[in-house]
Order: sequence, then C-alpha cells, then structure tokens
Amino acid sequence: MLKKSLLIALITFVTIVSTAAQSLQYSSDGKTLAVNLIVNFENYKTVNQFLFFDALSGKIKSSVNVQNSDVDEPLIMFANGNQNLVIGDRINLGLIKLTADNKAEFQNSDAEFRNPANEFIGLAQSTDGKILFKLYSDELIAYNFLTKKVLPENGKKIAATEDKSSKAEFLTIQQNGQMMVEYQKKGAEHFLVIHNLTAKTSKKIALPYKYEDSEEVKFWAKISQNGGRLALRCEKQTESQITVWDLKTATSLGTFSIASPETAEKTDFYSIKDFAISPDGQKIAVNINDNYNEDLNKLLVLWDIATKKEIIAEAKKYSEEDFAHDLVFSPDSKTLAVSAEVLLVNSFSVKIQILDANTGKFIREF
Repeated sequence: MLKKSLLIALITFVTIVSTAAQSLQYSSDGKTLAVNLIVNFENYKTVNQFLFFDALSGKIKSSVNVQNSDVDEPLIMFANGNQNLVIGDRINLGLIKLTADNKAEFQNSDAEFRNPANEFIGLAQSTDGKILFKLYSDELIAYNFLTKKVLPENGKKIAATEDKSSKAEFLTIQQNGQMMVEYQKKGAEHFLVIHNLTAKTSKKIALPYKYEDSEEVKFWAKISQNGGRLALRCEKQTESQITVWDLKTATSLGTFSIASPETAEKTDFYSIKDFAISPDGQKIAVNINDNYNEDLNKLLVLWDIATKKEIIAEAKKYSEEDFAHDLVFSPDSKTLAVSAEVLLVNSFSVKIQILDANTGKFIREF
C-alpha cells in the first residue's frame, strides 16, 4: 500500500543513489506544476516525493513523500478544483490535498485495484468530480472517492479476442473521463474504437498501417484536453511515427516522424521515447530516444499540426543518461515542461525545464 514517510529521516541514515522525475502535471489554472520524483536509496528503499512548484517563479510551494512498497511508479493528475492531486499506481489510489496555506496532506483511498498482469495506463475524473477512473490495458475501473466504493457498473472490458490474428487493448482515456480509445485487430484489419463514455456510444477509425502478424507492433495514444484530437504513436522495427486524428471527423491530420541516418542498424527512423499533445490539439512534442540519436542537440522536437512545421527545441541535456522522463504542456498550450536528469558526483538529480511551445526557446529551469 502507499504509505506516508519522512524523506529527511531517511537521508539521516542512508544515501540517495538517484532521483528521477517520473511524472509532471499542471493544475488546470496553470499556476501549479506537480512533479513526482522517484528517490532511490542505497538500501534499495524507494520513496515517491511529490513537489508542488509555483509555475511562474519555480519556487516549491509544498511537498509530501509517499513510500511505495509495491515499487510501482505512480501516475498523477489534478482533481477538479486544482487543489487536490490524484495519484495512482497499478494497485493503489490516493489523494494529496493542498490546504489554503500550501501544506500537503496525503490520504489513501484504502481501495486495492488488483490487476497485476496488465499495464496501468491512465487516470481520469468525471466532470462532476464524483467518479475517478483507472485505466488498464484490458479494463476500465470506476471508483467513488466519497463512498470509497468501486463501481463495476461503470467499468468496461476490452473486446474479446478470437485467435492469434486478433488483438484488443485500451490505449488512453481523456482526463475528464468522457472519451476512451481502444485498439482492435482482426486478421489483416486493425482500427481504433473511440468510446464516448458519457453518451455511451462508439465509433471506429480504420488504421492505414500494414504489417505482418510476425512483426512486433506497439501503439500508444493521447487525447487533447479539449477532446478534439488524438495523437497515436506507432512503433515497430522499421517505423516510429505519430499520426494525429480529428476525432469529430475521424480523419487523419498528418503523420510525423524523423528519419535517422542511413548508418542506423535497428530502425529507419529515430525511435520516439515519449510524446505529448497540447490541450488545444494544435501541437505535439516528441522526445527522441537517445539510443538512436547521434545528434544530441536534436532531443526534443515540436510539430505544428496544421503547418507541419518542425521546430528543434532548445532543451538542455545535462548528462549522457536518459534525457527526459515526462513532457507536459501548460493548460494554455503556450509552454512545455520537460524533466531532465543532472549527473552529480555519485548520484543523479533532476531539473525541470520550461520551453516556449511556439518557438522551442528555453525560458527557465528549476
């Protein structure tokens, strides 16, 4: 279970080996940036530290530490009203409450979501604030935080697979819990199913990709906060690309990829490590996998979806280790927050970079 702990007390007896920013999230008013730091100690203890930054000044407003004995890396989202941060891992769900004087208090939901065999994908909250959703690759679970009850009638299972030529998995859920995306493959055909959870309707989008059954293909997806667009990432041996779809018209708005040098052995494109779509659905940000990236200045790329214009962001890289752990646009889509690791003498620390989402220019770091 998630447990509250004191990081200062732990530092007294053991040494921090590494710190990594696993998740970033803006409050809906854009004034607060929450950061989840995974702190690893030399005695193999892991603590999730949640910091709340003033997004403008970069000063820490509050923090709280949660020990995770299951060693799952949690996802985070701000609940309705900005002041509460929902945190969840594969099994647990919790809430960090921020008081008026910026003190953080952790509250465990006391509910366990046992789904050990499948990937934990996302968190969402209904627009009325009553229901929280946990999305796994095979199941959507609804939970009422007030009554502390799981609501099976609001849940949803993936479509049943028939044989080895068929496959189904959930990919993402809109943060307000209104839309969810499912991937389905039947024989040579494969498509997305867009579920409107509010209207309880579904529609299909046929995917244009072609691949053999023997090929390993993985999809990831993210919905813009306004619900208008979907960014779909496709990774296989010879392709690494993102296609943007208009969810109202079910039409493709373009496919984005970065060709790698001809000397690359494993792929014809730079492999995409992580990506984000802006809340207004106008831009996507892509973090390039360092393993296939010989140009260390081309780590973070911004695309304008309408013009297809590519901008190389002025992101700093502080060490030869992984560059970024998360990317998140501000609610007004004007800036992009990026986590980056800093190599110290015997350990790693973290810096958060703020970039201009229109020009890619570096603004500040903290």
